[in-house]
Amino acid sequence: MAYLGRLNYDKGIDIAVKISLTTGIPLKIAGEVRPHEYDAKKIFDEKVKPYLGRNIEYIGPINDSQKQEFLGNALCLLMPNRWEEPFGIVMIGSLSAGTPVIGTNKGAIPEVIDNGINGFVCNSYSEMIDSIKNINAIDRKKCREKAVKEFSKEKFIKNILNMYKSIVLKTY
Repeated sequence: MAYLGRLNYDKGIDIAVKISLTTGIPLKIAGEVRPHEYDAKKIFDEKVKPYLGRNIEYIGPINDSQKQEFLGNALCLLMPNRWEEPFGIVMIGSLSAGTPVIGTNKGAIPEVIDNGINGFVCNSYSEMIDSIKNINAIDRKKCREKAVKEFSKEKFIKNILNMYKSIVLKTY
């Protein structure tokens, strides 16, 4: 399993570690602990660091060119958010690599993830554990198809142009 993002309470890094410990499935963590974020260092020191080496590996921050391989080689991406994340671009990266996402029913996660199609949207910790047991039912090609269809550069440009046209037409 993969976790990619800031290592803090809101992003649920401690939940990702707990999921790995519960399931016995290895977890690779990529991201950074930002010392200015409330309790981030404390959560890392108390909820992550003690478990490193027990099928849990912290590789630190990675750059954009490393993300595709990191996500593409994962069983799934864990997004155990506690906050209403407005978008979560890491989900798009995961889907474009053909990797399903397991996330909480918060913010944009249910807008990006089609439950049971390209990942699972969960309302509880036990649902996240059950989702991992069913992760192989997700077709990785469908993950990639969703990313290409809905989040490609071409689609983004088309949407921006349509938005500008509608603004200009309303102005005149």
